[in-house]
Parts: sequence; C-alpha cells; structure tokens
Amino acid sequence: MKDEYGSPAEAAAEFYTDADPDERSAVAREWDRFVTQMKHAPLDEFNRFLTRELGSAYSLTTEDIQQISATFAPGNKHR
Repeated sequence: MKDEYGSPAEAAAEFYTDADPDERSAVAREWDRFVTQMKHAPLDEFNRFLTRELGSAYSLTTEDIQQISATFAPGNKHR
C-alpha cells in the first residue's frame, strides 16, 4: 500500500475516486461500523484485529484512521 499509494489515506482516496457510488457507500458503512466498534480499543488492539482477523498487511496510526474516516465521511471533498 505504501509503495503504490504513499499512505493508507491516499489508498482510501484512490478507492473512493475509482469506485462506483454503491461500492463507496458500502465501504463507508463498513469502515464506520468497524471504527465505531473499535473506538474504545487501544491502537495496538485495533491493529491486531485489522491484521489478524481481517488480513491487512498494514498497521494504521491514529492519524491514518482519522484521515480514512474523513475520506468516507458525508460531505467530504471527494463526494
């Protein structure tokens, strides 16, 4: 992800640009649900779930999470 997009936020923005409205909505709902469920978890637990349970090869920073959430938030600059 980092080599191809530069950052997780850039990868999310690229997906948002390339995806159709239904795909964007579905991913935005899933991301929001995931972040909401993990909001009280420490970052290492968040990343452990992301990598072990969901198969991600990348651990996120708090800033990454905020930037990705902003990408999928209603009213963002990409919509």
